[in-house]
Amino acid sequence: MDASAVTGNVRAVTHKIRLEKDEPFRIRPYHLNEQKKCALYECINEMLAAGVIERSENYRRLNALTKDEAAPLPRIQEVLRDFGTAQVFSSIDLKSGYWQIPMDPASKHLTAFATPDGATYQYRVMPFGLKNAPATFQKLMTCVLSGLLGKCAHVYLDDIIVFSATYEEHIGHLRQIFERLQEFGLRCAPGKCRFGVNELPYLGHIVGQDGNRPQERHLVQIRDAVPPRTKRQLQSFLGLANWLREYVPLYATIAAPLTDLLPSMT
Repeated sequence: MDASAVTGNVRAVTHKIRLEKDEPFRIRPYHLNEQKKCALYECINEMLAAGVIERSENYRRLNALTKDEAAPLPRIQEVLRDFGTAQVFSSIDLKSGYWQIPMDPASKHLTAFATPDGATYQYRVMPFGLKNAPATFQKLMTCVLSGLLGKCAHVYLDDIIVFSATYEEHIGHLRQIFERLQEFGLRCAPGKCRFGVNELPYLGHIVGQDGNRPQERHLVQIRDAVPPRTKRQLQSFLGLANWLREYVPLYATIAAPLTDLLPSMT
């Protein structure tokens, strides 16, 4: 866990939890052995020091009561097509992205959790695991990069990719991106960023000046997959193979014998 640069200083948005039914509930803390307790308290101390949590009077139950909020994530295939003939790429990773978004004051108490020693805490910033956290983050980034998306940048949650035809153009694009990030109070993780390269991994693919290709690990997973015997296994295999449909001409025709089997399987 790295909470060293978390500030929750984003000014454009806070994360608010809207419940289907406003009813109190309490879940007893899970039993932890001494080793896990030590690790838990170490994490809590780090988050307290970084301002991620504060003292307060498994989000599964909370998520079940939370209203859905629509914010569709970009379609990977469409993102890949937008890179076109770009020759220069950079990837920018936001440091603990969710923790940079403040919780709405009225929703903080809903993130409360207890520890084995009886202490309770609540999040000051948006924690991982909340039902609509990805939607909040994607909405923010769509606002941050408004006017640049599809032209010189794409964003999938906290992964930003910048693409340009030339190095000179790329410098200008990066300057615009960093100005936007600064304007909205977002911070990067420099060690996870890559700048001015001819190709880089992005969302399970390799994108570059010679076009896009799948990462080797996906090819290995398909090659080594156990032949499916049940409907669930076949669905899982088709989902895995579907990752490569953009690279396989007539993919739907080739996969048809397998998809046709699904209705008859159990």
